[in-house]
Amino acid sequence: METKEMSFEEKYDKLYDQYILTDVIAMAFVKEMGLTDKYLDYSMKVYKKMMPAIMGSAFKLIKMLAPGRAFKKFVEGLLKDSQVTEPLSNTEIVSLSDREAVIKYKNSVMLKKYRDIMKKAGLKLDLKEYWELSMEAGKEMMKDFGFDMTSHIEDENTITIIKLKK
Repeated sequence: METKEMSFEEKYDKLYDQYILTDVIAMAFVKEMGLTDKYLDYSMKVYKKMMPAIMGSAFKLIKMLAPGRAFKKFVEGLLKDSQVTEPLSNTEIVSLSDREAVIKYKNSVMLKKYRDIMKKAGLKLDLKEYWELSMEAGKEMMKDFGFDMTSHIEDENTITIIKLKK
């Protein structure tokens, strides 16, 4: 038997599928056990602890001194990080100002993967309900850093709106 080295792309696809499978298993379990509120509270606690590492410890100061510039840097970082789950070619900046960004992920690869894995695993999760729930902890964490964020599904697309609070 001869085993060949997996390509970087094959490894990425496999890890992406494993990430989604673990995510939907956790969410299905949380929902079935009636632990949704506890899960959200716990997620927010973890996200808040991780935020300085994600955004950089100086972000609040930069935002105070140059809010528009800090906001655009944040959006730029978000677009860079989102390439982990969506190809840049599927990403459209619908609008961008110093205070608001509307980002559309067209023909979302992530949504397709979630739908496929939920179906294969036979999990009784509604993708839109899952999406809203998974965004909830992130929204709360973003508020602590002065942002309002919403994200929703439209057909095969996700639309994310981020606003810098005044």
